Amino acid sequence: MRVLLENFKEKVIEGDAEKALAAIDLVIAKITTDAEMTSEILQPTIITELHQLLIDHLSVPPKAMKLTRRFPNNKTRALMFSKAMRNGIIVAIRQQANVTEE
Repeated sequence: MRVLLENFKEKVIEGDAEKALAAIDLVIAKITTDAEMTSEILQPTIITELHQLLIDHLSVPPKAMKLTRRFPNNKTRALMFSKAMRNGIIVAIRQQANVTEE
């Protein structure tokens, strides 16, 4: 499980949004089948670290990763955190595309 998160972090640090997007998709897929991954991604230090890496290296806007409501189920919450990060990466890719077009 840790390997998938480390791979995701590496892609983000490299600044490759497309590869980071593919890596977070693998994390999302693993969350649906693995309770250990679910509990790992819900650790506050992990969430904070991942969010900060996305902000610093891919210029993901923090608002793009914000959850607007609480989720009672850990699996659902882990999926929503991961999908919010995925959405943030997509926003950053689109912003980057708009900058290059101008």
